Amino acid sequence: GDVYKRQEYGEQSFRMRTASTEDMDSGDEALPILSDSQSGTPKRRGRASRKDRSSSPSGEEEPLIKGTEKTLDPLERKKDVQNRLFGMRPWKSHLSKRPLDDRSDVVKQLYKDTKPEPRGKDTTYFRVGNFVWLFFFGWWISLLYIIVASLLAITIIGLPYARLCWRMKEYWAWPFGKFVVRHPDTREGENRTLLNHAPYKGSGFSRTFGLIIWYLLCTLILAPVHGAVIGITWMLVVFIPMTKVNIDLLKLLYMRPLELYVSPQYPGAGAQVELCTHQASNRYYYKYSVWGVNIILFNLLPFVILAVLLGLFGGHHVPDVLMFVIDLVSTVPIAFYMGMGISSIAAQSNYVVGAVITASFSSLIELILYFNAMRNGLYELVTAAVTGSLLADMLFLPGLSMMAGGFKRRDQHFNPVAAGVGSVLLIVSIIGAFTPTVFYQVYGNHNLFCDNCTALIDINNTQHELACSGCRYNQTAIDSDYAYTHGAKPLMYFCAAMLPLAYLSGLIFTFKTHAYIYDEVPGPEGEGKKVESHHGPEWNRIVSIIVLFLGTLLFAVISENLVHVIQPTLESMHLSQTFVGVTIFSIVPSVVEFLNAVQFALQDNIALSLEIGSAAAVQIALIQIPALVLLSAILNHGSAYHSFTLIFPTLNVFAVIFAVIILNYISIDGRSNHFQGAALCIIYVILIASFYFVP
Repeated sequence: GDVYKRQEYGEQSFRMRTASTEDMDSGDEALPILSDSQSGTPKRRGRASRKDRSSSPSGEEEPLIKGTEKTLDPLERKKDVQNRLFGMRPWKSHLSKRPLDDRSDVVKQLYKDTKPEPRGKDTTYFRVGNFVWLFFFGWWISLLYIIVASLLAITIIGLPYARLCWRMKEYWAWPFGKFVVRHPDTREGENRTLLNHAPYKGSGFSRTFGLIIWYLLCTLILAPVHGAVIGITWMLVVFIPMTKVNIDLLKLLYMRPLELYVSPQYPGAGAQVELCTHQASNRYYYKYSVWGVNIILFNLLPFVILAVLLGLFGGHHVPDVLMFVIDLVSTVPIAFYMGMGISSIAAQSNYVVGAVITASFSSLIELILYFNAMRNGLYELVTAAVTGSLLADMLFLPGLSMMAGGFKRRDQHFNPVAAGVGSVLLIVSIIGAFTPTVFYQVYGNHNLFCDNCTALIDINNTQHELACSGCRYNQTAIDSDYAYTHGAKPLMYFCAAMLPLAYLSGLIFTFKTHAYIYDEVPGPEGEGKKVESHHGPEWNRIVSIIVLFLGTLLFAVISENLVHVIQPTLESMHLSQTFVGVTIFSIVPSVVEFLNAVQFALQDNIALSLEIGSAAAVQIALIQIPALVLLSAILNHGSAYHSFTLIFPTLNVFAVIFAVIILNYISIDGRSNHFQGAALCIIYVILIASFYFVP
């Protein structure tokens, strides 16, 4: 039967098209013509019902978004639906367990053990990674085994283990294409010889003490060295094949090691191959995952542990700049784990619960960081970080995504109607957030300050005027300004209360009144019921809740230490709070969102890339900003001094409004390319540069 998949062009969103239909360059693509099974006459397919859209002629459920044609797991399908709904931050990583048989051949190769079949005669072992292993690891590990062999030989009773180390030193220097083989002794003590190696026979005393000496040297010398090599090669990612080799061989050295020998070729019958590798590195290991987490993000966990330990016990012994970097890097894996936990819980719950969880926890990292910063008086940093986050989500993130997708495809398409929902909420949120600023700029009191003034006196010795230089208008103290206390301040609280209502209005628009815009109406069958995965979720609800709890607790400790080293770091680097806030503090906690957006764009899903930035910006304006206003009011008892208020600097207001206008303009035609992405990135860099020169 025909296979259908959804395609979006221009202002129209089409449900399905046949696989044989060729893509058209124009934005007005004709609907596919299908034949009526009863009359045999052709007919045009109009808007498909939910039942029609959910099944293909072959009886399988239809893909919900582009790039998920092979996705059959219900949990993944629900995640794909949620990715396109307002109030849900799109998530790229898989939430369900994926059988290895369903993965590509490249990925399957990553999970294979270290016992491969013999390669053909044309296999080459002269690879760059193999020589890197020899230069940095192989020669000195081989030398170490020679030293251990010498120590064992001195004891006499350790001679069998000395011969074992002598065989192993040849393997570690160049292990590629060689086989570590086990040939167990028979119970009758049959003396078999393999490659001139006979099983060890001796008295019980010599066997026992020889084994004790071997375990002692193996534990004190070999195991720590192999452990260090395992850690280094694992952190390098591409050298994980040698990580597996080291782990497997270290296990073999503790389990009947005298039965091991090294063969330069594949052994015959009667021998069991325990270990073999043909290459030291594999560049595709960036696709490797552990417990459902990408290997690169998994490898950042040591930074979290290090940051917590230093923050609790020994942070004062570490330079402030180094501590600042460690704390910042540790926020990336925590943000990823909490994001995956949020998405896992949302996908295993109904849509409304998922939206509430996303709204409650998606901004938790930033709010914890900003709260600790405000407690330490860094309000200028918080104001700049909020502005920088808005600029990054509306300019930098879409720009990078468009560039990444544009270099792979000439044009990418998205639904401008669906994108317009987020754009409208962005405009509403910006108006609500900046209205108090505009009000106070118009009605607030300003005093004229001058650096040098000279009195002008006429011939009658009468002073008429002053000649001044370096004059400027500065606002008076906000708390003593009537325009603020009786105008801007109550207006600020009113706007802060109205902004969450706009977010609630967007949820009602998405889930109830205009759900058809998103091509998938969350029906009653999806609400209130637990979605079961075919192969089980990577993280069930309990695990996800535990991850959220631990992530919140760990980041609270890390952020507390981070804000303590900010001021010394800024002084040593000669940077202002404003510039660091709009750059580092706004981007680092959102690195995972940037990665998700770029990955979606590379898979021709630019719509989800734009939705990530739009959803993040909307949540900043409609959730984070009101929460910060409330926290400041509680901490400072309503005083504007050292508080987060909605009275922003003029440059901040200009930059954010300008970014909203540009993003809305680019989203009009439903197309994107690398040129538009480059333009957004250039505008972002120009605006960020202006904050560097703020006096």
